[in-house]
Amino acid sequence: IGILTPTSKWMECQCLTAKELLVYFDDDGNGALSADELSTALQFMSFEDPPTKEDIEDVFMKLLPPKAVELDLEIIGMAMTAVSKKEEHSSVAYSVMVKDIAKMNKEQSNAAIFF
Repeated sequence: IGILTPTSKWMECQCLTAKELLVYFDDDGNGALSADELSTALQFMSFEDPPTKEDIEDVFMKLLPPKAVELDLEIIGMAMTAVSKKEEHSSVAYSVMVKDIAKMNKEQSNAAIFF
């Protein structure tokens, strides 16, 4: 889901938790974010390439359980955790690929040159 990664990174840079995000942007105080409230939050984040209404609808369609209409703290927290884990996994995979060539054995060195 395209907007979750930049949202997670923004929250991390601002040292915000999912709960704090909810407190700031849950206008009606019901403990969950509507599509309009999420849109307001994303506008506040001032992304260079802001998400469209369709992007926001996509998030709701993919994250919401049946019969739910808003993103509650549990759903937001799980989504942000999943994004963080994915980023962590990608970072580990990248660091394996940038191993110092001087520390590689012959097979690793040949593979690095080949790829």
